[in-house]
Amino acid sequence: MTPAIRRKIVGWLLLVLTTSLVSCTEPKKATTTERPVLDGVKTLAVSAASTPDFYEAVGTVRSKTTTVISARTTGHVTRVLVSEGDRVHAGQILVEIDNRDAAVQIRRVEAGESEARASLVVLAQEITAAESGRAAAEANRKLAASTLDRYRTLHERRSVSDQEFDEVQAKLSAATADLERATAIVESAKAKRNQVLARIEQVVAEKSGAELSMDYSHVVSPVSGVVIAKNVETGIIAAPGVPLLTIEDDKAYRLEAQVPDSMIGTIRKGDAVRIELDAANRAGSQGRIAEIVPSADSSTRSTIVKIDLPANISSTTLRSGIFGRAFIASGEHSVISVPRELVVTHGQLTSMYVLDGKIVRQRLIKTGKSIGDRVEVLAGLENGDLLVVEPRGKLADGLEIRQ
Repeated sequence: MTPAIRRKIVGWLLLVLTTSLVSCTEPKKATTTERPVLDGVKTLAVSAASTPDFYEAVGTVRSKTTTVISARTTGHVTRVLVSEGDRVHAGQILVEIDNRDAAVQIRRVEAGESEARASLVVLAQEITAAESGRAAAEANRKLAASTLDRYRTLHERRSVSDQEFDEVQAKLSAATADLERATAIVESAKAKRNQVLARIEQVVAEKSGAELSMDYSHVVSPVSGVVIAKNVETGIIAAPGVPLLTIEDDKAYRLEAQVPDSMIGTIRKGDAVRIELDAANRAGSQGRIAEIVPSADSSTRSTIVKIDLPANISSTTLRSGIFGRAFIASGEHSVISVPRELVVTHGQLTSMYVLDGKIVRQRLIKTGKSIGDRVEVLAGLENGDLLVVEPRGKLADGLEIRQ
């Protein structure tokens, strides 16, 4: 390498080194990041309030009236006219039972009644004739008695002989005997009439029983409601006391909930109770305690409380057996609650936007029970904190508020 070239290379290296040193010794300019600014917000001050405590009692929905239908006579079932889920009305025929025996009995007692009534007509004629004979016998006896009175006077005056007087006295005795016989005939005929009348009453009673048995062959509904169970099919033998159908009144339901014995002294009939029915999609409805069963279950140490459901719950969504909850007041406690709509949820985390001076902070919170349209806050907020209410869609952690 020639000296001239070597000098050029050294000069170039010195120039580069000098430039680097100058750049390293120059101070760097400071960089700033501007904070986003939001014009005005609407806030809500946090304050604790006294809130009632509730005991959550679980229970089951049941109809106020459930009727088990059974037959009142024995016989083969010939027809079943309803199925489970059918709506029926009071007086509707549900099941028909073979009634041929009752029909035969009705015809037999009707024949006996006709015969007895015919006998009654004959006896009425006999009584009429007997009473006519008694009237004639009575007239003869009166004549004989008056004749005897006259002859007694004449006999005392010795105007008639003893024989004539005795003959007149004998005629009175005969007339009296005839009257007694005629009276006995009338009484006998009347006694026979009374027997026939008693027989007619018996026949009428037997006919009523047979007709009632005929009516029992048609099993009718005593109430209006919905068939919830069917235990009968065509061809089986129905018997008194054996359940055929179960009908429940679908116009009035109750929630029967179990309440601990320790709470029974704090509740009263007529108390308002908040109701939740998941299957009926009803939350926040209010019912009233209608009955507190006087006996407790020794195994669970609880008592059944029956709560009338509100009338605004559609009967089409209610059925016996639906699960429900009753929230019964059990005291009070101080709690911070916030509107549910202000709570921000990200996966498992819940937070709220709080105004810290002029800066919006997203603060993590721990929530508890829901109280209507509000949520209980167990941790993360204190009295006096300002919640940012508006504008909800533009909030973010670190926003500066320009007043």
